[in-house]
Amino acid sequence: MDVLPPPEVVASISEWRIPSQKLEEIPPHFLRAVWKSAVAAQYEWLPLAEFVRREVLPVSEWLFGSGAHIDADPALFKSAWSALLRRATALAEQKSRPAGCAAP
Repeated sequence: MDVLPPPEVVASISEWRIPSQKLEEIPPHFLRAVWKSAVAAQYEWLPLAEFVRREVLPVSEWLFGSGAHIDADPALFKSAWSALLRRATALAEQKSRPAGCAAP
């Protein structure tokens, strides 16, 4: 059975900062990971708009902003969503530190 991703996920794609806004830049396994995680969030009764804002957008920022999407190993996206979120959070924290400051 073919099932479409949640509308909130589809609507958020325009905010993913995809290089040149080319859909072919999205690794299919990443889209699948976002989709599965969004559905899991729905089953946990989490508002999808909040899930997209707090989790999907930071992970997509990391993925496309760091260039990790280029030749990405599909296994990367088979790990738990929380692992992808940790990577994104670590990058955001690193960027927010003043130059020369060590991690706490």
